[in-house]
Amino acid sequence: MSATSTQTVAVPGARLHCEVRGCGPMLLLIAGAAADARAMAGLATRLAAKYLTVTYDMRGLSRSVLDGPAADVGIEVLADDAHRILTALSSEPAYVLGSSGGGLVGLELAARHPEQVRALIAHEPAAMTLLPYSQQWQDFVDELEDLHRRHGAGVAMGRFLDGIEAVPGPGTSRIGRLSPRLADQLPDVSRMSPRTRALMRRSQANMDHFFTHQIRRAAGYLPDIEALARISSRIVIGVGVASGGQAPQVAAREVARRLGVDVVEFPGDHQGYATASAEFARAVDRVLSSE
Repeated sequence: MSATSTQTVAVPGARLHCEVRGCGPMLLLIAGAAADARAMAGLATRLAAKYLTVTYDMRGLSRSVLDGPAADVGIEVLADDAHRILTALSSEPAYVLGSSGGGLVGLELAARHPEQVRALIAHEPAAMTLLPYSQQWQDFVDELEDLHRRHGAGVAMGRFLDGIEAVPGPGTSRIGRLSPRLADQLPDVSRMSPRTRALMRRSQANMDHFFTHQIRRAAGYLPDIEALARISSRIVIGVGVASGGQAPQVAAREVARRLGVDVVEFPGDHQGYATASAEFARAVDRVLSSE
């Protein structure tokens, strides 16, 4: 197993926790939503035999410390953070893989700093603003923010996952199942080990940050299709083979259509990088080896 080293990269307003594994060309892995470096650690470890993999906690999450009070953060700021990580850790263009919201960060990074991106895999980038029923997603964000205020991050995240798994479309007024996963379905913290309780507290804080400061901006993000089209030969839009017609897959296909590129199927569903990491890693290597 490849050893992991940690580095801190200073960016405007924060200090970002980064984890580096392996050797070879750099591959920056960007998770979405409230996920931190742990989300892609399994994938990073599997790819470390051939790539210098970098995972990190986004600003405001886990071990990435803000210099002041938390504030709303958009995809543009997160992409600038990714740019600064690449600047700090490599003098050469890097491979980039982002999933879901991380896919949006990857798209913005490639649009703003194409010289830093050797190739980008955007796995199911959740560009809901490109869809004809995007207003449903804005309404969905309103619902999630209300659930977060009234019932906490756990219930809001349950409802968020319901929405991600949904197959919305014209003529439907709501996204996903109507009932959130209720608080009494959450794990019993009193039965957990101290380490697990610490991880739960970290996860809770991350979800709070996501629903308070991040989700609204992410839901309204519009990719710069014109800039991306100029480098479309270096962009791969991925979809999960098990994602069916779920919303992020539909959005990914729309990004691909606008860029004039074919979609590439990856193992698993929207979280295939974690649930099928071995197969997903092999698919990533096949794609990058052909670039």
